[in-house]
Amino acid sequence: MRTGIKKHLLMGLTLILVGTTASAQQESKEERRAQLESKKVAYCTDRAGLTPEESAAFWALRNEVDQEKKAIMDEAPRKRDIDPENASDKELREAIKKNVEQRIKAAQLEYDHLDEFMDIVGPKKFAMLQKAEKEFKKEVLRNLKDRRNARDEERGRGPRAPRDPR
Repeated sequence: MRTGIKKHLLMGLTLILVGTTASAQQESKEERRAQLESKKVAYCTDRAGLTPEESAAFWALRNEVDQEKKAIMDEAPRKRDIDPENASDKELREAIKKNVEQRIKAAQLEYDHLDEFMDIVGPKKFAMLQKAEKEFKKEVLRNLKDRRNARDEERGRGPRAPRDPR
């Protein structure tokens, strides 16, 4: 019985992810981001089988760590904001180093909180949460790609070519 409920819940979450409405297009970027975040929380909480208490404690800490990581990443210009065609070698070198430093700091922050995360939900559920977050991101990106391709086909452009991984 429990498996049937999970299947229905997952199907419902998938439909929510796929479905878009005209009102969603008018929402601000922050509102859409908040909605996506709440869907991620629901999806991951369900996939990992968290209790309400575990979920509340875990996501409070996760949000705190994510805010700190965002602050780290916002400290310097993003690599993509610098045009390699027009920037000097010195500017590019500094931007690349700063980007790597930021990613190291963010990874260190995550590492520093690992024990706290696992104390809240246990190592097994934490691993399941990590897996669920990856699945969720993959699903969101796939849905985004599908919507873009459908929109392009409606406009007579055909599907987009895969991006160059460089």
